[in-house]
Amino acid sequence: MSPLEKLILNSNQSSPSVLPLVFAAVWIVRHDFAVYTVSSVTIGQYSSNSKNLYLQNDLINRLLKDTMNPYGIIKYLVEGEIYPYEEYDDTVSHKDAMDRFFKYYANREKSIWFLDSLKAYLKFEENLLKPNRGYHRNGFFIIIYTGFEAERLVTIRNIFSRLFYLYVVNVNVMMMVGKYAYVYTYYPFTARKCHSPQPELLFSFRGIESNPNFTLKNGLFPNKVTNMHGCPLSLVSWTYAPYVYVEKDPHTGTFIKIHGIEGSIISLLSQQMNFSIYIKEPDPLDVGEIFTNGTSTGAAKMLSEM
Repeated sequence: MSPLEKLILNSNQSSPSVLPLVFAAVWIVRHDFAVYTVSSVTIGQYSSNSKNLYLQNDLINRLLKDTMNPYGIIKYLVEGEIYPYEEYDDTVSHKDAMDRFFKYYANREKSIWFLDSLKAYLKFEENLLKPNRGYHRNGFFIIIYTGFEAERLVTIRNIFSRLFYLYVVNVNVMMMVGKYAYVYTYYPFTARKCHSPQPELLFSFRGIESNPNFTLKNGLFPNKVTNMHGCPLSLVSWTYAPYVYVEKDPHTGTFIKIHGIEGSIISLLSQQMNFSIYIKEPDPLDVGEIFTNGTSTGAAKMLSEM
């Protein structure tokens, strides 16, 4: 009997049944991830203990099985604890094999990751930061959280905080709450707070197991940057005619407005997206350079440290 079946059938099990997570994940793939993309759907996993690893394996197997479509092929890339690298002969080094593998699976727009802790998330973050892995930071991520600690929302908040720092905003976390699969997200720009990683309930998949026509009233991923509610956006810039003119109060040095060929574009965006502009000037006023050893100067250095 598989770990998933044991969790479903054993009423004395401390962890709740996770079968609704399977129904919800299948729905996401069938109604969104496999519909609105031509690239492979990434399914990955990291766990902090063997019990959760086996559970995640079983969930993934069930997801792959239930999303098989006789009318079309859904292309998956499964990675995480074990990478399914293609086999090469002895003349190909491990590094070359990995480079070929990730080059083939480039342009990862949509991903589903099974994680059970902040420690597991940090492993995923390492992959996200590696340029050769082909992830789109502006892509769409579903994290299926399989941890059952008491303070799960604290863990989720820490995950959201780190993802916002990496400019990943299109991310939802799905986990079991009681008998149902609930989906949480975060809104970094609201009328009450700026740059907030606070988990907010988005919707639940309550009733999906008994409703073959289950639908969501709104989209799977809400737009979070259409209205930034006046939150500040930091810009590294200075007067550089005719492209940018930065006007400041001559007495206080307070920023007044930005205009010019490129400055007007920023000004227009701030009006359309409702964000305030915060100007940072490098010292000296120079674009700077980024060197092969990772160091940088001028505006490039400021941007890399923001």
